[in-house]
Amino acid sequence: MIWDQLWNSGIVLSRELDRLLTIPSPTTEAANDTPKDFINPSSIQTILELGTGRGLAGLTAATLLPNAKVVLTDASTESLQNASDAITLNNLQENCSTATLNWFSPSQTFIPADLVIGADVLYLSRAVKAIASLLKTLMTPVTGKALIVDPDRCFAEEFENLCIENNLAVRRVIVEREEIGEGVLGESDANVQCKRFNVFYVSHRIE
Repeated sequence: MIWDQLWNSGIVLSRELDRLLTIPSPTTEAANDTPKDFINPSSIQTILELGTGRGLAGLTAATLLPNAKVVLTDASTESLQNASDAITLNNLQENCSTATLNWFSPSQTFIPADLVIGADVLYLSRAVKAIASLLKTLMTPVTGKALIVDPDRCFAEEFENLCIENNLAVRRVIVEREEIGEGVLGESDANVQCKRFNVFYVSHRIE
């Protein structure tokens, strides 16, 4: 079961969420390449996770922003049950829930989220096309943002181009494996050979 693995991209995404959603102190330093003021944590009321899998990133967001409503989505009923169990285990029922979302044939209408997140969701060309199109409607108009982490697959440029076609602004920051720190990433991960990760910062393009 692909969803049942704790992918390294989810760890990288969770670490970035921890950095972006934590109210900075005077001593906090932002990463040099990270877009400045990409997210204002105090303005985020809704978060939606794509392809939640084991739910690490979504649970991280729900923990960091207890006043925000976080929805973990997936097409797999088993994945959603696993995520629901994790929500209960971590006592996050008040602000975290699950919902079915099939990127290729979405049947449910979602209220646009202030922040859309996803880890290792750009694994097929058709998935890249579906997500680039979905982001435009899943992100809150004008102010909505998306944060997508990918283990340096071959679809990065295609995703960037499709975002632009959908009138979205996108910036890619490359994070080297060595920057994450020793012992953080899983050695049993199928992506253990991945040497770097793409972090995509997506927003609506302002004309």
